[in-house]
Amino acid sequence: MKLLPLLAFAFVLAGCGTTPKLIPAPERMPGPVVCDLKLGMTKPEPEPVRPTGDYTQRHVSDYVARLHRWGGRGWEKLAAARQRNEKCKERHQENNADSEREDQ
Repeated sequence: MKLLPLLAFAFVLAGCGTTPKLIPAPERMPGPVVCDLKLGMTKPEPEPVRPTGDYTQRHVSDYVARLHRWGGRGWEKLAAARQRNEKCKERHQENNADSEREDQ
């Protein structure tokens, strides 16, 4: 019974003699670029209210028109956000040709 703790202790100490594998150095990565969007670009707009109860075709057509405008504004916001992001990336993009020559 006294041999079991001694054997376990020997296994623990044997693990201390090994060296871990070296972790490869990460590739050179560009620094993070933070480009925020204006609050209005990300603020959700309420969806148009659906007609309920006894409604006419005019109510439905008005709802479809409002829904179309609402969706169009969403796509315009998305396009503006993408355009702003692209401009930000262009401003902060490093000259790739110079950095490639440094690596060679």
